[in-house]
Amino acid sequence: YNGQPIRDGRDIRVGDTVIVQRAGDVIPQILDIVPEKRPKGSQSYVFPVRCPVCDSHAVREEGEAVRRCTGGLICPAQAVERIRHFVSRNAMDIEGLGEKQIEFFFNHEDPALRVRAPADIFTLEKRQAASLTKLENIDGFGAVSVRKLFAAIDERRSAAHSRFLFALGIRHIGETNAKRLARHFLSFEALRKAAEAAVMPEG
Repeated sequence: YNGQPIRDGRDIRVGDTVIVQRAGDVIPQILDIVPEKRPKGSQSYVFPVRCPVCDSHAVREEGEAVRRCTGGLICPAQAVERIRHFVSRNAMDIEGLGEKQIEFFFNHEDPALRVRAPADIFTLEKRQAASLTKLENIDGFGAVSVRKLFAAIDERRSAAHSRFLFALGIRHIGETNAKRLARHFLSFEALRKAAEAAVMPEG
C-alpha cells in the first residue's frame, strides 16, 4: 500500500475500516475511512524505521512510494524472497521448490542441504549425495519427490537469456525489461561489458 495519504496528513489509523477503489489498473486507492468502525484506543500509523527481520534501517528513497530494508542479502527475509523469485513460474520455473521447501532448505542446519542463494540450488544434489544426510529420509520428502526435484533442477541448468535475467531479481528489471536487454545484448558477456563501460569514469 502507498502510504502517501498518511504522509500527507490523513488520519488513517491501525485497524481502521476504509473504503477503497481501484485506481489505474489494479492499485487500490483509499477514498475514505469509516469513523464509526474505528476501534477504541486506535493508534496513528507510524512508519517503520528499521526492518522487523534484520533490524537494518528501513528507508524510503526520494520519489519512491515504499520503504525498503537496507540490509540487502544479509536480511534473511530478502534472501528467502530472492530464492523464491528465482524459482518462480515466470522466472526459472523450478517445480518442487515452493515456499515451504525454500524455507526448509534455507534454514537447514546441515550445510549439505542448505540453500542460501540461487546458485546453491544447482549444487544441492551433489552436496547431499556426498553427505550422510539423505533428503529422501526426511519427513515430507521421499525417493520419488526427491528424484523429481533434482530432475526439475537439471532441466533449468540452461534457460532462455531473458528468463534468467528476470530470475536474478535485479531492481527495475521486470519481465519486459529483461526481454529488451536479451534482444539487445545477445550474450551475458556483451551485457557485462556494457555494464562495465557504463560505470567507468570518463577520460
